[in-house]
Parts: sequence; C-alpha cells; structure tokens
Amino acid sequence: MPPRTGGPAPRSGPAGAAARKGSLVPDAAGRQIVVHGLPWSLDTDGFSELMGRAGTVEKAEVMKDPRDGRSKGWGIAVMADTASAEKAIEVFMGYEYDGRMLTAKIDRYAE
Repeated sequence: MPPRTGGPAPRSGPAGAAARKGSLVPDAAGRQIVVHGLPWSLDTDGFSELMGRAGTVEKAEVMKDPRDGRSKGWGIAVMADTASAEKAIEVFMGYEYDGRMLTAKIDRYAE
C-alpha cells in the first residue's frame, strides 16, 4: 500500500468515546446517558443544569479536548435513577438547545 498522503495526520492516543471505558460513577449502568450536539459554549455546570430539567443529576461532564480544553460538543450525565435517565432521553432526544438539535441515549460504556 502506498504511503498516506494528504488529510490530517493520524492522532496519537485514543480520543473521544473510544478513549472512554466505564462510567463517571460506580454502578451507573442504565442511569448514565450521553448527549450529543451540545453548543461549544456550554460548560459542565450549564450541562448539569440543563440535564436537571429531566430529574436529579448525580454527576455531569462536558467532554473536552485534552490538547486545548475546548468542548467536543457532547457530554455524559449520570441521573439519580433509571426513571430519570429514561425521562432525560425522552426530553432531550431531538430537543433544540441554543440553535442545535440534541440527541440523547443510554451510554453503553457504563454497562
């Protein structure tokens, strides 16, 4: 195969979801959700407050690029119980926030 030319250089080390194995808190299976489409300006506190509209949030975090600290546009939230997680998915799947369409689903990495 010829050498790779053009395009971005391959990244060294894992990035994004591939780098994430496990959960933000122990025993979060069924309670941890991942939300994509977040505005770049939304920080972890704002994300936690947003997720609180669907129920009690145990922990929330906006994922950031380790090189420059900028938001990757997605976050993880651990809800207090599975009912709150299901409600959050129902509320935020297709929800428009700050001009962006959000998607939400159970985070399978927590299982």
